[in-house]
Amino acid sequence: MLRRVYYLVVLILLCSSWTLFPQNFQDDSDYSNFNVEQNVEILNSFNDQDAVVLPFVYNGYLYSFSLSRSIPLWRFFLGGDLENPFVVYNGRIFVYDIYNRIYAIDLKSGKILWSYSSDGELVGKPQVYKNYIVVILNATDVVAIDLEDGSFVLKETFNRELVNGIVFKGDEAFLAYKEGTVEAFDIHSRKALWQFSASGIMNVPPVLDGSILFFGTWDDNFYAVDGDNGSLKWISYVGSPINREFLVFNNSIVIFLSNGEIVSLRKSDGSIEWVKYFRDLDFDYNYFKDKNKLYIIEPELKSYDPDSGNLVFTYRQRVFKLYKEMLFESMVEGKHFIGEKERERLLKERYFVLNSFPILPIIREENYIYFIGEDDNLYVYDLQKDFFILKYSLNRG
Repeated sequence: MLRRVYYLVVLILLCSSWTLFPQNFQDDSDYSNFNVEQNVEILNSFNDQDAVVLPFVYNGYLYSFSLSRSIPLWRFFLGGDLENPFVVYNGRIFVYDIYNRIYAIDLKSGKILWSYSSDGELVGKPQVYKNYIVVILNATDVVAIDLEDGSFVLKETFNRELVNGIVFKGDEAFLAYKEGTVEAFDIHSRKALWQFSASGIMNVPPVLDGSILFFGTWDDNFYAVDGDNGSLKWISYVGSPINREFLVFNNSIVIFLSNGEIVSLRKSDGSIEWVKYFRDLDFDYNYFKDKNKLYIIEPELKSYDPDSGNLVFTYRQRVFKLYKEMLFESMVEGKHFIGEKERERLLKERYFVLNSFPILPIIREENYIYFIGEDDNLYVYDLQKDFFILKYSLNRG
């Protein structure tokens, strides 16, 4: 038992210096750095105007898009619309393709900095931790790769299937297993701190909020566990398996269940605050959050109060109100006459409404939320303005 715990802890030492890794570590797999002649297609050269660059996956390609100029900068072939194949860090994007190769690419220029080939299937989202890229391989292995040069650092194989995502907090790390177990480790002492086991399968990674780990399982329960000692803070019966990512707010946790049902729990004690049902709507990639707002794409965008469940605004009504105010101000100030063609352009490019569901997970970059819709448009939403600032057709030209 102590030997198994030791090797589990060694894996989590990804955030420590090299001296903390076992010097006599051996691995029979071929984990040499893999240099491949994979080309990046430059669509537009970047310049100093490209202050905000948004990466996304579309039709088998990874795109880099300049929000400032509303143009794509480059694209890179991945071979499929993978759900979470990349992470952005320090002006670089770390991404994997369907051939299980990992790349480090400069976000603006598209220059490939290094590439690395694994010998198994990569799943979930890559994570940056200190000087390492951490990826899950074959659902049971974890591999660490050097952030700067793409060299292999460490691989550890587990006898249990991992949930996609390791939660790090300072010198502690939390591993979640499909069987419903969460384990916590101290990185420096290499000791297991605690273990908590639920009674159902876990499909969604835990969320650490402050010192509390929140997660749900297939036993129809939702849990709050103290991250410091592994004690159960509370358990709440929600009546359905947890299969979708949930959202944690200041005072509440919003959980998305099957058949269009939403349950909101009070974060302090797990009591149910409110329940909503959405007819003919299932939840997948069609929701996101800000600090005090819950947004749901139905496919019309609506905003709700996460604590009360009350409707804050319907985007269609909001944009129509802003559009009327704009027309009135232009008429009063006499800036210029707005004809039918100009009005049509404004409604198409600025005062449009959303009528399409996202095809892949919604991405957040600073104060921007963005996604690709089923209508092949890139939508960018400014959370500060509470307004869509871009609708860009990916089928143009």
